Amino acid sequence: QYEEDLKVNDLRLTKIEPYTPQYAMATYHRSLIYKYSNDSLGEKRNLCLSAISDIRSAIKDHASLWMLAQLLYEDGDMERAYQYMRFSWNATKFYNARLRSWQSADVLSLIDKTYQAMIEKQNDRLQQNLLLITALLVLLIVALGYIYRQMKKLADARNHLQVANKQLNGLNEELRQMNSCLSSTNIELSESNQIKEEYIARFIKLCSTYINRLDAYRRMVNKKVSAGQIAELLKITRSQDALDEELEELYANFDTAFLHLFPNFVGKFNDLLQENEQILPKKGELLNTELRIFALIRLGIEDSSQIAEFLRYSVNTIYNYRAKVRNKARGSREDFDDLVRKIR
Repeated sequence: QYEEDLKVNDLRLTKIEPYTPQYAMATYHRSLIYKYSNDSLGEKRNLCLSAISDIRSAIKDHASLWMLAQLLYEDGDMERAYQYMRFSWNATKFYNARLRSWQSADVLSLIDKTYQAMIEKQNDRLQQNLLLITALLVLLIVALGYIYRQMKKLADARNHLQVANKQLNGLNEELRQMNSCLSSTNIELSESNQIKEEYIARFIKLCSTYINRLDAYRRMVNKKVSAGQIAELLKITRSQDALDEELEELYANFDTAFLHLFPNFVGKFNDLLQENEQILPKKGELLNTELRIFALIRLGIEDSSQIAEFLRYSVNTIYNYRAKVRNKARGSREDFDDLVRKIR
């Protein structure tokens, strides 16, 4: 009559203070009712209440605790079953209850064996895990060593690459300078070739012109001699007009050819001089004497004797012209000729 039993037990619990020895006994009886009623959850709950009451009341004769341990063992909760059973067994030994010892011995032995087997299994698993961790640690150390070596090789390669890059940058800079020099040389060669072509064409034309004039002069002299006009011939040869005309035509050809090659020469040349010291040709002239001197220097003729021979002046006069113009320079007098040679 389990329902009637529960009603009686309910009435008992209403008259008992919780967690007292009487409460421990009532909840233990209630757990038995649930056990025979096949209510496992109610049985465990009341065994827990009874065990807590025993412990709080310092009762050493534990029935509810080792029964709870047996139920937990059957449910597979080995850890708590073993702890509860050991606690109950120690209290039983302290109380020296032979009947309770005999009742709990088999359960304790079974739980203990199962627990020890579980511990051994856990130890085996722990040992396997430890071996696995050790193997992984060894592999990790090997991997770290390999990574360190690779990083060292990479660092060495990076250093070598930096050195190679520096060398390559140096070579590139040298190559750039060589290219710049080569470009400058090519420009100078191109200018030189252009100058040569221009003046060779002019020279051939002038030579042809002078040959024709010389032939005409020869015929004129022959005619005068044949006609007996010696006095008139002497008068013609003593005059400077023909020479002046030839020189004027020569300089006009030179000026035209030079300005054809360097059309901005006069303006850029005056940029090298002080503002109030500009040198400008007169009306009707392309170049004057000072400009022709430095035009020849721009063409690479730097010897004052050669310049004097071409312009039909003395060497001292050419020196004086050059010194006078250098004194008008904006910058250094020593660099003036180099700046003139760089005019494009």
